[in-house]
Amino acid sequence: EVVDETMYYGRGAGRLPTASAVVADVADVAKNMLLMPHCRANRQDRNPLRRMPSSESMMKPHADQLMRSYLRLEVKDIAGSLAKVTGILAQHNISILALTDFLRGRPLPGAATMPTGGFAPIVILTGEASCSELDAALDACLKLPEVGPSYARFRVE
Repeated sequence: EVVDETMYYGRGAGRLPTASAVVADVADVAKNMLLMPHCRANRQDRNPLRRMPSSESMMKPHADQLMRSYLRLEVKDIAGSLAKVTGILAQHNISILALTDFLRGRPLPGAATMPTGGFAPIVILTGEASCSELDAALDACLKLPEVGPSYARFRVE
């Protein structure tokens, strides 16, 4: 059991799974995702030694992992600012799958004016790129005077 001592009161669980079983399933999934991301959980085989990865299937270092990303940057509403950002992505071999910009001199929906300092958000969905290339490109973009300090980056599965 993953759960130590528990206490239940009220009606019995009946035919539905108990909280302990649900927590155990969640713990199994989390453990397998952490320790053996290339293996699927096997409810019949509880012995992790039988599912140990071979040296060829071990995970790559984080910097070498390929991923798609969602990026949100604040970019000045001036000519060429978007070109500089996309140029940096190209220098780091990062393709753009989708790009949405709000650089039209209009306020964002629900906003009375343009964001402070003349910055407006752009949202970029990247193609697969290594984490190290994404880090380097993001660092370079944030050093541009046309890019504000506020950003968001999420891995896209």
